[in-house]
Amino acid sequence: MNMEDMIYDLVIDKRLRKEKVTREWIADQALVCHASPHADDNAPPPFAASQHWVSNFMTRRETNCSFNGILCGEINAWKESGGGDVQYTWGGNPRPPAVATVCEWTRRAWRATDSETVINSITAAGFSENPYDSIIARHDVYGERFLNSWTTSDAESEADTLNVGEIDDALGEVTILHEE
Repeated sequence: MNMEDMIYDLVIDKRLRKEKVTREWIADQALVCHASPHADDNAPPPFAASQHWVSNFMTRRETNCSFNGILCGEINAWKESGGGDVQYTWGGNPRPPAVATVCEWTRRAWRATDSETVINSITAAGFSENPYDSIIARHDVYGERFLNSWTTSDAESEADTLNVGEIDDALGEVTILHEE
């Protein structure tokens, strides 16, 4: 069994126990798995479990971290950094980070989450490309109202379509002066 098979088995075991799998955890396990067969050797071959390696491993094994797992990793890294923009209360607890910091974490977490996971999450939340398949469209009280409103807004948006020819005709007599 090679190193990647061992790590993949560890990922599956951890997920079956409903524990979060983070990129940092995968990198740590890769270093442990790489070092263990070389415990008798004085110098194992060089290996770095970089973020690039972890991303490639996850792509090869179709093992993607969830948005929450990635975001938790960002939060934990921020807490453990201890310096920088971490501020503490009198009791020694970290204060909430700045909104801009949280927005940056969220942006990175969404970008690190593969598109298939995002689409599956959106679908699981009841949204669909086809509004007729959404949860609200099937609701016994509001479904009909939603679909009527959706159809009405579609008809109105088609009626409001920008007609470039009409604008061109209306502005045909306008002269633009450029002064220097």
